[in-house]
Amino acid sequence: MVLYALGALKLYQPIFGKAIRKIEMCIDQPRLNTYENWSCSIDELLAWGESIKPKAQTAYAGEGEFHADDWCRFCRANGSCRAQTISAFEDFAEVVNSPPALLSPEETGDYLKKGATLTAWYEALKQSAFVKLLSDCRIPGYKIVEGRSSRTWTDQDAALEKLQAAGIERAVIYDSVPKSLAKLEKMLGVAKFKE
Repeated sequence: MVLYALGALKLYQPIFGKAIRKIEMCIDQPRLNTYENWSCSIDELLAWGESIKPKAQTAYAGEGEFHADDWCRFCRANGSCRAQTISAFEDFAEVVNSPPALLSPEETGDYLKKGATLTAWYEALKQSAFVKLLSDCRIPGYKIVEGRSSRTWTDQDAALEKLQAAGIERAVIYDSVPKSLAKLEKMLGVAKFKE
């Protein structure tokens, strides 16, 4: 967010000049019912910008260390990052090295919790693969195919009337399905239904 503030300063400082003395950044998350703000002077903002330049240049060059955590869901490399993949499977390394046996209830609960990370990674991986396939990248064993479409009537009543007018029997056109127990009980009343 501070990078956005630097960008805004670069855009508006030529217009407003020395009138900008303080930057205030706010995060409003209505669904979480939180509102946070942070402010700093122009000098503090510019100093932070200078301190981050070497890290930004390293990242832009595709170098540096990769660290996976909750923030991965906001990253462009989500689903394509090796560090994220390693992290997703780390929680399950002990299973691979343990003797084959049934999982205890405690282990089951533990792996259910850990599985959320693995599931999130897998969904991100599928989305990443989909985007790559759409951009003509080849992924061995996968391709994009047109999905199955559900056919619907444009004018069901008119079509069914034409079928009946053409001599097609009603039993061929319609399925006769009995009402559910709950619907019949409601229609007939509980006492009559039990008879």
